[in-house]
Amino acid sequence: SMQRELGASASDIQWVSSMYLLVCCVTVLVFGRLGDLRGNVRIFQVGVVLFTIGSFFCGMSTTLPMLVCARVVQGISEKPAALRQLAAETGVSLTETGYMGDDLNDLSAMCLCGVRACPAYAAPEVREICQFVSDFPGGQGAVRQFCEAWLKSAGLWETVSPRPVSAQ
Repeated sequence: SMQRELGASASDIQWVSSMYLLVCCVTVLVFGRLGDLRGNVRIFQVGVVLFTIGSFFCGMSTTLPMLVCARVVQGISEKPAALRQLAAETGVSLTETGYMGDDLNDLSAMCLCGVRACPAYAAPEVREICQFVSDFPGGQGAVRQFCEAWLKSAGLWETVSPRPVSAQ
């Protein structure tokens, strides 16, 4: 097993998954914005190269720190794998998962989810597969509108919506 081969404890091995997920979550917005600025095809190509390099170093890792670093490099570029892993670790079914994306690099992860949404100015291919298209562009209330609509459709809005405090 990986634990035996690397001479690591079970809690040390958890860092392999945790760092991968953390990097995926932290960099998704950064790389989405870079795609907007530099072109999605170019950023996608960089992501494929980074994931390949990370995979190579994962296979060649002989120490836990080297493996964690390689998983960080992988985490920068692979949304579907990160989504599957997050669902597995949290016990949430992908069919119960929502994903909001706006460009072609989101399609593979979006197709795994039961609920797909996008902001107003998403790529046509993304809009085509979404059940919810926000009236707002990204960064200007699209996620909030999506969350509110989803919670209302599930009958949960009243349980999370703050109530006005009456003046005494």
